[in-house]
Amino acid sequence: VDFECYHKGEDIEVFFTNANPQHGDWVAIYRANANPNNLHESRMWLYTCGTQRCSGAEDTGALVFGAGSPNESAQDVWPLEPGNYRVFLIREGNSPYEAYAESGVFSVKPTGQSCFPTPPPTDHQPEYLLLGVFSVKPTGQSCFPTPPPTRPPTRVPTPPPTRPPTPPPTRPPTRPPTRVPTPRPTRPPTPLPTRAPTRPPTRAPTPPPTRPPTRPPTRAPTPAPTPDPCDDSIFVEQSCHDFDEQIIFDFGICHPERGDFVGIYDAGVGPNNLGEPLMWLYACGTQHCTFLTGENELVFGDERPDETNLIAWPLPPGDYRAFLLREGRFPYEPLAVTMKFSVLGRGNSCDGSTDDYAATDSNGGFSPAVSSDSGCYMFEQSISVEFLNPGPLEFDWIGVYRSENFDVDNPGRARLWLYACGNQHCSRTVDAGNVMFGPNYPVESGRSAWPLEPGYYIVVLLRGRNEVRHVGNEFTVMDPYEQCFGNSLPQPVAAPIYAPTFNRPVQPPASDPVYVPHYSPVFVPVHVAPSRVPGSGAGRPDVQTDKFCYTVGETVATVFTNPDPKDIDWVGIYDAHIENYEIQNPLMWLWLCGDQFECTGEVPYGTLYFGAGAPEESASLSWPLPPGEYAVLLVTGDNNTPYYVKSFGNDFTVAEYC
Repeated sequence: VDFECYHKGEDIEVFFTNANPQHGDWVAIYRANANPNNLHESRMWLYTCGTQRCSGAEDTGALVFGAGSPNESAQDVWPLEPGNYRVFLIREGNSPYEAYAESGVFSVKPTGQSCFPTPPPTDHQPEYLLLGVFSVKPTGQSCFPTPPPTRPPTRVPTPPPTRPPTPPPTRPPTRPPTRVPTPRPTRPPTPLPTRAPTRPPTRAPTPPPTRPPTRPPTRAPTPAPTPDPCDDSIFVEQSCHDFDEQIIFDFGICHPERGDFVGIYDAGVGPNNLGEPLMWLYACGTQHCTFLTGENELVFGDERPDETNLIAWPLPPGDYRAFLLREGRFPYEPLAVTMKFSVLGRGNSCDGSTDDYAATDSNGGFSPAVSSDSGCYMFEQSISVEFLNPGPLEFDWIGVYRSENFDVDNPGRARLWLYACGNQHCSRTVDAGNVMFGPNYPVESGRSAWPLEPGYYIVVLLRGRNEVRHVGNEFTVMDPYEQCFGNSLPQPVAAPIYAPTFNRPVQPPASDPVYVPHYSPVFVPVHVAPSRVPGSGAGRPDVQTDKFCYTVGETVATVFTNPDPKDIDWVGIYDAHIENYEIQNPLMWLWLCGDQFECTGEVPYGTLYFGAGAPEESASLSWPLPPGEYAVLLVTGDNNTPYYVKSFGNDFTVAEYC
């Protein structure tokens, strides 16, 4: 530190050198009596790159703890209370932490108390105070050197100067290092762990995947044996997987190192000649994380993180093995290997069934297809649309048009529309699935808003602005109080199936990339259970905000549906660039029952409000949210069980003006 004593509220500048810098190294202030080998939560801290949200490995630099930006709060907020402290250089990991450098003890004085002793009172205060060493000689001994005996001095030595020197500065500063690092704020790193929900679960939940498989298996997965604590092991949860179904691995490493990873290989590759894997993830959960992990569950086929290497998800049909590997040697030497597992082709299922609508073209591949689940709907009845979309792109979408004036060559703006990924703001590619048009979230408004007026309509699968991939069936919306009678199965429309070309520019379907209706969306009422999860098909967890832009201080409403609810499910607000391994550190959060402390219960659907006043939603941040980009997630878990994302919701913006 630059001084040994500070007045309360005075900036504290810390200089450091870091011989082996890594992302996640941080500098923290602790009480002077803290044990450097057993450190828990600090008083204040900053990453070596300068803030609590930056990312970068710095080998030398200077950090300032003080008023204003950056925020260094942990147990305490600025200013430090009077007392004695030390500063430690620490590497990110699990608590308790171990310091690998420490400063000397420094003190913080109360307001009005000086960092230097007060001189004793005298009758006459000199104009200057001369500080230095002086001596007292015995009687008869001169204060000046005795001249040599052979020659008497010819003149008296010049007396010392009468004017005292300029007084020294009140505190000699420590010279800072010669180079200060350039901060590199790229993506927000994992902040110091904040207090996550503490209520113990009523029972340990079955961790749900963040994206359900295309078709859940009908038989139970192969159980994974408990790994020996000193025997490296890896297990695949199922021996058979449908096409595009998530693949989950459980592993244990006796002596973990940074750089341990799981790679998927063709089943015919020998363990003694392992080159580049088809796909891989570090043991800590992504392709970019760095912290040590001795045991974990990795999910391949999730929306995030990206596991791409030689190929991208999904795995093509075939037989595979996964290896637990360690960086450093090439070819890789496995620590452990799974049994062989299979991925089946489209239209086939591990339970022996085939896809009900596996339409094929003359080449044996899949053709685009779209159909509503009925040919007749009562007024305000929800409309479910299923689709098959080979070769998907981000801006593929489903539109509802009036059938009497639909032009396949110039479809124009749809009455209602949703992207294939389920709402009007997502950007994932989806090759098969269903979307829901109805009164609840998501908003599907185009030329019209929900509900559709009585009349005749068709469903269409489109790409970009005007490229029709497939014209689906015609259906009827009845007048209010009228019933559907007779055959309500979907009927084909007379319009020909459009043979699309694939060289047109891909653009969003509406004239504006995002259509924001002028009315407030209708939320899922707390007392009525929806028949299906809006926009994602039956039985899937979902969470969305009621808007995509909020002004600073405006209440954020989050609408959720939560099949198979648990007592430890909660909604969290995160930075928009959240990774799976960062979910234990929400910016703000609430139990689904409505607060952080008192409520309890399993809640299958409802709305939570983040805003001023009760309930308290603070975690890493307190209300209001500052301007920035955020994401809302539906999460399960607490301090006694692992955290898992049940649903990645939408991103939203907080700004001064929307």
